[in-house]
Amino acid sequence: MTSKHIVLFALILLLFNACGEQAATVTPTVTPTEQPAVINFQKTGQTLCYDAAGAIISCAGTGQDGELHKGGAWATPRFTGQSNGTLLDNNTGLIWTWDANAPGPAACTPATIKNWQAALDYVTCLNTSGFLGFTDWRLPNVLELRSLVNTSQSDTSLWLIGQGFSGVQAEAWYWSSSSAADGPSSAWGVGMVVGDVDGNDKSDYGYAWAVRSAQSGTFAYLLPRTGQTHCYDSTGAILACTGTGQDGDTLKGAIWPKLRFTDVTNGSIRDNLTGLIWSKDANAPGPTACTPATTKNWQASLDYVKCLNTNIYLGFADWRLPNRIELSSLVDHAQLNQATWLAGLGFTNVQAVYYWSASTSADSPSDAWGVDMGDGDIDGDNKTYSQFVWPVRSSR
Repeated sequence: MTSKHIVLFALILLLFNACGEQAATVTPTVTPTEQPAVINFQKTGQTLCYDAAGAIISCAGTGQDGELHKGGAWATPRFTGQSNGTLLDNNTGLIWTWDANAPGPAACTPATIKNWQAALDYVTCLNTSGFLGFTDWRLPNVLELRSLVNTSQSDTSLWLIGQGFSGVQAEAWYWSSSSAADGPSSAWGVGMVVGDVDGNDKSDYGYAWAVRSAQSGTFAYLLPRTGQTHCYDSTGAILACTGTGQDGDTLKGAIWPKLRFTDVTNGSIRDNLTGLIWSKDANAPGPTACTPATTKNWQASLDYVKCLNTNIYLGFADWRLPNRIELSSLVDHAQLNQATWLAGLGFTNVQAVYYWSASTSADSPSDAWGVDMGDGDIDGDNKTYSQFVWPVRSSR
């Protein structure tokens, strides 16, 4: 190579490097925590705070759901009558029958409790009959049904009646279209008094409440899919989904991102569906001062999170105990065991038992809501019990 060629090559290399440096300057690096979430949470509805005995206290500095109010504000009004026997939930875009006790023509056996398969058949009958002029009724999935619960209320059924509904039943649960994956001879149901979410044997009798989706409009809190993709008969055997009207057939809700969780490489993991950032260690991690890796009663759990913030755990001072909706967002209703599933996605020390939320049970305020990371149940437990703790923070 001549000296002339060498000089020319050096100039070309210099220009190439300069362009590379310019590109690096104008192209921002986007970290996982800066990615937009797919869905937004609505608030739980809780506005009061309580001590361990259930007495109302000032919310300031408690770290409870009633203080933090995490999630978006509810639409005002929450429900709007549609002049056709339905009410629209202005939060979610779901349209519910005004009568919550299985309304419809005589052929559909209205106003009666039903086993699970009969509840699905009832909705099929509504569509065959073109009930209220529509043929797209369905039995709600567990997330849709759960969205009706107002965690501030000691009796959600009375609150819903006050919102304009009729016939909301308090004596038993309402069926969802979602089977319990850990025991598919059961299906998920929601109690419309306290708002508990449990699996019930499909041969038992519960109430049916039909729903459909708005065909137009903008709604802030579109619900995600439950995760369920299989369908089951009443004995729990898998069957073809087509035409069943089950959760695994209708697949209602926002589609999950292909990569549900991203390891943020600082001891935390981001949920790309919700934008929430969880500690990678699901068993109360942190410095020795915060008594890590131990079960705690409810007040001790709230104090533990305060300790994390005092010690700037993982570089942050905005950790909190998740509220009921946030904690339950980790549940995949397709899974036999939530702890096993979450461990396979990068979390460590996930326990297949109850975790505390920051939300008190308004029906019995000496209890607080917990989520079972085994089967996904949502239930209230006495605040003196020892449960597991999993801190969370927001990416926004």
